Amino acid sequence: VSEGAYLVLQTHPRTYGDFEIEYAVLDSVGTLLGRGRMRVQVTAAEPLLRDPRLALVEDSGPVTLLYDQLRVAHTDAEGGYWEAEGSFGVDVVVANDGLVLTPAADWSGSAQVPVRLYEADGSLADEIALELTVSAINDAPDVTGGSYSMVVGGFIEIELSELVSDSDDSLADLAIDVVGDEFVTAEIVGGKLRLRGTQAEGPGRVALTAIDPHGVLTRAHLEVSVTTLSQAPQVEAPALSLYPGQALRVDLSQWIDDADSGADDLTITAIA
Repeated sequence: VSEGAYLVLQTHPRTYGDFEIEYAVLDSVGTLLGRGRMRVQVTAAEPLLRDPRLALVEDSGPVTLLYDQLRVAHTDAEGGYWEAEGSFGVDVVVANDGLVLTPAADWSGSAQVPVRLYEADGSLADEIALELTVSAINDAPDVTGGSYSMVVGGFIEIELSELVSDSDDSLADLAIDVVGDEFVTAEIVGGKLRLRGTQAEGPGRVALTAIDPHGVLTRAHLEVSVTTLSQAPQVEAPALSLYPGQALRVDLSQWIDDADSGADDLTITAIA
């Protein structure tokens, strides 16, 4: 123990009451010279930091909470520095003039953000857990269009979950409607969108609409190309008998039929 040595006591932030402290006195080589006890009374002081009870809105983007909004009016924090930790649902960045708070996308609820203010010498001046509330907003359903192709009379099925979603509501909570046109019919069967080509060939279009329980509507269109499936010509040639030198003229339309093409569009070859 050198002459003029003293014991430094420092309380934790927001700590007050009666405390008993036990101490030991050692010489320069670590020999125990004695032990002692003392009682210390810590008087409650006004906190340096306060919680402004900030309310955020879902998908609002970054919001800056100024340090002046966190400090009690008389606080002098010149030369000090700040620390803060993000929590589930809220990301936190310590900036020059305040804390930048960013709610997670499509998230709402309550979160606690620990904040600490340090003195210039690195000692903890005060700490607080900010209580944040992120209010929910109603997001519109997401409806995805696309391009599809099918043949006349054919059909395709697409899972509704691949076309429609909502961050706030389940698929079962949405009112979903489909409307086709003269080239393609549309209906919902067993959680799938069924598209069927009519007897007409051409560019079809299907309107797909989703409405959430709050009445918010989203619509997209599916472009559907309906084409004819080519079929091979049908040939039914009878057996013929000819005399030497005899010529026979026949009507090929009696032997050849094609559901897709007229007789003038066919290439016909005869091989003796």
